[in-house]
Amino acid sequence: MHLFSSLSIIVLTSAGLIFAYSTARSLSAMADRKTVTYTFNGLEDWEKHNQTVTKIIKEDTGVEHWRANRALPPVSHPPPLSFGAIEKLKDLQGVVVEAVVETELK
Repeated sequence: MHLFSSLSIIVLTSAGLIFAYSTARSLSAMADRKTVTYTFNGLEDWEKHNQTVTKIIKEDTGVEHWRANRALPPVSHPPPLSFGAIEKLKDLQGVVVEAVVETELK
């Protein structure tokens, strides 16, 4: 009897194909997203829009928490966002959204 029977080879091949497909989908989804930072024009805008901004980002990414500094208003670094979510944030008056420029380390 061989170390790998035909059934084992089929199972391993299927698992590999499923992994490759799910990885490709994840990478494809990330290609449709952009890394941004956001802040607010002032403390009043932060108080007015912070809950809305948080809701938009949570719905878009499924992530509960992300980096932000302790300044008031804070500068926040959410996970990569879809273009739709970025537009929703930009539509809120007083919310400042800036693209993060990716640089290559040499």
